[in-house]
Amino acid sequence: MKTLISYFLLISLLVSACEKLEDQTSVNYDQPFSTKVFIYDKGKFNAISKKDFLKKWEQQVYEMKGINLTLENPKIVKQENGTLILVAKSTDGATKMATVVTLENGQIKSNNSSTCTCTGCAEGCNPEYISGNKWRCTPCSDITEDCEKSVTATTEPTPEGE
Repeated sequence: MKTLISYFLLISLLVSACEKLEDQTSVNYDQPFSTKVFIYDKGKFNAISKKDFLKKWEQQVYEMKGINLTLENPKIVKQENGTLILVAKSTDGATKMATVVTLENGQIKSNNSSTCTCTGCAEGCNPEYISGNKWRCTPCSDITEDCEKSVTATTEPTPEGE
């Protein structure tokens, strides 16, 4: 149950903060992220496949919003403030999810503290991490479309310094 709540919080956080990914500098971490993400759960980091990680996010969006989607093209983005976030988007580009990650010894690690989901349009509406459990979503490029943010945060203790 705690694990489900943690993933739900992670996805909600991804929905709530969105910024244009084009405005951020992509970091080429494709190689270490090609197979696993290490998720903090029950006092330790556990390896999970990239595919299973995305499936958990998809389930979270479905449970929160009733939206059935497929997330693809996960990548690590380095924001202007130096924070690394893991971002994935739906096949139609209208939903983007993100969580803060660290890179340690070639491993992508997520402490599962918060997730942001931005929904509404394919251009714009991108997640941007601010601090703590605070995220924002950038506006849609088309001013006639709205961008909706959802943030999920966990209360489970996370490792020091993350």
